[in-house]
Amino acid sequence: MISRMGPLLAGLMAGPIATAVLLAAPAQADWHDDLYLDMLTHGEVNYGDPAAAIATGHSICSMYAQGKKQSDAATSLVTNKGMDYATAYLYVAAATVYCPDASNAAGPNGA
Repeated sequence: MISRMGPLLAGLMAGPIATAVLLAAPAQADWHDDLYLDMLTHGEVNYGDPAAAIATGHSICSMYAQGKKQSDAATSLVTNKGMDYATAYLYVAAATVYCPDASNAAGPNGA
């Protein structure tokens, strides 16, 4: 009798465990992502999909790595993503979370 309870107990537990795993909250973004999205929110930017907004922040850092300035990054966002300049500069400012050295090297207002 005891030998039969092992498989029975395992079967009874499999359902709740699988449900708990499937319903578990997704992994939290790291603090950089949280801070970046908070900066956009405080700037009243309706960024829509958080993952897309985060990807935009990282793309700004890539522009800095290519030697672009803040103004170049903002212009690229206006041209390629259809943003207005005010929104684009909020994205550029928020990207300092991901690449503080690169964005500081670009100087204020891309100078």
